[in-house]
Amino acid sequence: MLVLAAAIIGRGGMARRSLGALLIVLCGVLTPFTIGYAGFYDRWPWLSFAPFAVPLAMGPLLYAHLYALIFDRSIPRWHAALPVAQFAYQAIAFCLPLDLRGAFDREVQRPGSIRSWRRCCSHR
Repeated sequence: MLVLAAAIIGRGGMARRSLGALLIVLCGVLTPFTIGYAGFYDRWPWLSFAPFAVPLAMGPLLYAHLYALIFDRSIPRWHAALPVAQFAYQAIAFCLPLDLRGAFDREVQRPGSIRSWRRCCSHR
Protein backbone atom coordinates (compact mmCIF):
# COMPACT_ATOMS: atom_id res chain seq x y z
CA MET A 1 0.00 0.00 0.00
CA LEU A 2 2.95 2.31 0.64
CA VAL A 3 4.20 1.72 -2.91
CA LEU A 4 0.76 2.65 -4.22
CA ALA A 5 0.75 5.78 -2.06
CA ALA A 6 4.19 6.78 -3.36
CA ALA A 7 3.07 6.24 -6.93
CA ILE A 8 -0.04 8.35 -6.38
CA ILE A 9 1.89 11.17 -4.71
CA GLY A 10 4.52 11.15 -7.46
CA ARG A 11 1.99 11.90 -10.19
CA GLY A 12 1.17 15.36 -8.79
CA GLY A 13 -2.06 17.23 -8.27
CA MET A 14 -3.53 18.26 -4.93
CA ALA A 15 -6.18 15.52 -4.89
CA ARG A 16 -3.62 12.81 -5.62
CA ARG A 17 -1.18 14.09 -3.01
CA SER A 18 -3.86 14.16 -0.33
CA LEU A 19 -5.05 10.66 -1.29
CA GLY A 20 -1.48 9.36 -1.14
CA ALA A 21 -0.97 10.99 2.24
CA LEU A 22 -4.23 9.43 3.46
CA LEU A 23 -3.01 5.98 2.37
CA ILE A 24 0.26 6.53 4.25
CA VAL A 25 -1.64 7.57 7.39
CA LEU A 26 -3.87 4.49 7.10
CA CYS A 27 -0.77 2.29 6.89
CA GLY A 28 0.56 4.04 9.98
CA VAL A 29 -2.69 3.45 11.87
CA LEU A 30 -2.56 -0.27 11.07
CA THR A 31 1.15 -0.66 11.86
CA PRO A 32 0.92 -0.80 15.70
CA PHE A 33 -1.72 -3.54 15.50
CA THR A 34 0.33 -5.53 12.99
CA ILE A 35 3.63 -5.33 14.83
CA GLY A 36 1.92 -5.86 18.19
CA TYR A 37 0.30 -9.06 16.96
CA ALA A 38 3.64 -10.21 15.55
CA GLY A 39 5.27 -9.77 18.97
CA PHE A 40 7.55 -6.84 18.09
CA TYR A 41 6.69 -4.96 21.29
CA ASP A 42 7.69 -7.99 23.39
CA ARG A 43 10.98 -8.42 21.57
CA TRP A 44 11.80 -4.71 21.15
CA PRO A 45 10.05 -2.80 23.97
CA TRP A 46 11.66 0.47 22.87
CA LEU A 47 9.12 0.50 19.99
CA SER A 48 6.36 1.47 22.41
CA PHE A 49 5.13 5.00 21.76
CA ALA A 50 6.63 4.95 18.25
CA PRO A 51 4.67 7.61 16.36
CA PHE A 52 3.35 5.31 13.63
CA ALA A 53 -0.36 5.98 14.12
CA VAL A 54 -1.74 9.49 13.77
CA PRO A 55 -5.48 8.83 13.46
CA LEU A 56 -6.34 12.51 13.87
CA ALA A 57 -4.87 13.05 10.39
CA MET A 58 -7.45 10.86 8.64
CA GLY A 59 -10.30 13.37 8.81
CA PRO A 60 -8.41 16.40 7.51
CA LEU A 61 -6.75 14.35 4.76
CA LEU A 62 -10.07 12.91 3.59
CA TYR A 63 -11.52 16.42 3.65
CA ALA A 64 -8.49 17.74 1.74
CA HIS A 65 -8.89 15.04 -0.89
CA LEU A 66 -12.60 15.70 -1.42
CA TYR A 67 -12.09 19.47 -1.34
CA ALA A 68 -9.35 19.20 -3.97
CA LEU A 69 -11.55 17.02 -6.16
CA ILE A 70 -14.48 19.42 -5.97
CA PHE A 71 -12.82 22.87 -5.87
CA ASP A 72 -9.32 22.05 -7.21
CA ARG A 73 -7.50 23.86 -4.41
CA SER A 74 -6.09 23.03 -1.00
CA ILE A 75 -7.73 23.42 2.39
CA PRO A 76 -6.48 25.94 4.98
CA ARG A 77 -3.36 24.85 6.84
CA TRP A 78 -4.97 25.12 10.29
CA HIS A 79 -6.70 21.78 9.60
CA ALA A 80 -3.31 20.14 10.19
CA ALA A 81 -2.91 21.57 13.70
CA LEU A 82 -4.35 18.61 15.65
CA PRO A 83 -2.56 15.89 13.65
CA VAL A 84 0.74 17.75 14.00
CA ALA A 85 0.15 18.15 17.75
CA GLN A 86 -0.67 14.43 18.10
CA PHE A 87 2.47 13.44 16.18
CA ALA A 88 4.61 15.82 18.27
CA TYR A 89 3.16 14.39 21.51
CA GLN A 90 3.93 10.84 20.38
CA ALA A 91 7.40 11.78 19.12
CA ILE A 92 8.31 13.45 22.43
CA ALA A 93 7.00 10.46 24.41
CA PHE A 94 8.98 8.13 22.12
CA CYS A 95 12.21 9.99 22.93
CA LEU A 96 11.83 9.37 26.67
CA PRO A 97 13.92 6.60 28.28
CA LEU A 98 12.14 3.24 28.39
CA ASP A 99 11.54 3.17 32.16
CA LEU A 100 10.24 6.73 32.08
CA ARG A 101 7.90 5.80 29.21
CA GLY A 102 6.31 3.10 31.36
CA ALA A 103 5.84 5.50 34.26
CA PHE A 104 4.49 8.13 31.87
CA ASP A 105 1.99 5.64 30.50
CA ARG A 106 0.83 4.57 33.96
CA GLU A 107 0.67 7.99 35.58
CA VAL A 108 -0.22 10.40 32.76
CA GLN A 109 -1.92 8.55 29.92
CA ARG A 110 -3.89 6.05 32.00
CA PRO A 111 -3.90 7.39 35.55
CA GLY A 112 -5.63 5.15 38.01
CA SER A 113 -7.03 2.75 35.46
CA ILE A 114 -5.78 -0.38 37.24
CA ARG A 115 -6.34 1.07 40.72
CA SER A 116 -9.86 2.24 39.80
CA TRP A 117 -10.69 -1.18 38.41
CA ARG A 118 -9.47 -2.89 41.59
CA ARG A 119 -11.45 -0.47 43.75
CA CYS A 120 -14.55 -1.01 41.62
CA CYS A 121 -14.26 -4.81 41.83
CA SER A 122 -13.48 -4.89 45.55
CA HIS A 123 -16.73 -3.09 46.48
CA ARG A 124 -18.92 -5.77 44.94
